[in-house]
Amino acid sequence: MRRLTLLALVFAILAQGACNKITISQKRHRAIRYNNAGLKSFADNLHGEAIQNLKAAVKEDDDYATAHSNLGMVYIARKQWDDAQRHLNRAVTLEPKNHDHHYRLGICYQNLNRHDLAKQSYQKALALNPKHFKTHYRLGAVHVAADEPKQGDASLRKAIEINPR
Repeated sequence: MRRLTLLALVFAILAQGACNKITISQKRHRAIRYNNAGLKSFADNLHGEAIQNLKAAVKEDDDYATAHSNLGMVYIARKQWDDAQRHLNRAVTLEPKNHDHHYRLGICYQNLNRHDLAKQSYQKALALNPKHFKTHYRLGAVHVAADEPKQGDASLRKAIEINPR
């Protein structure tokens, strides 16, 4: 009898741990569904609906960097730079080795005329993906805007070298 009680207790403890893991997994799963719906809405040019879905994804799982980054992307398309910056900073914090997050954050800073921060973001993006010609191009544009023509020329030439089209 004692053995049965002990087994029941062990099973209950293990089941509780498994349930907690399932709950977290289910939250992420729901967040992914909202994220995917948001991306579909964005592709269909339904930005308001995309924001609604992506906000739901972030609310469901605030540690879901992809949803923050995608929400930032939609805000960029709507030229809502401060909102985009907030979500992209969160994405960079969660996934600092993701080139896209740094690149998108650089776009925000560039449009807010925060040239030093834009350059830092683009340089971090290039450290992670040195062959991304769009990042070289945007870094060149920031250098030119910051009255740094030599650095701008070098970055723009690199963009053309990578993608001569």
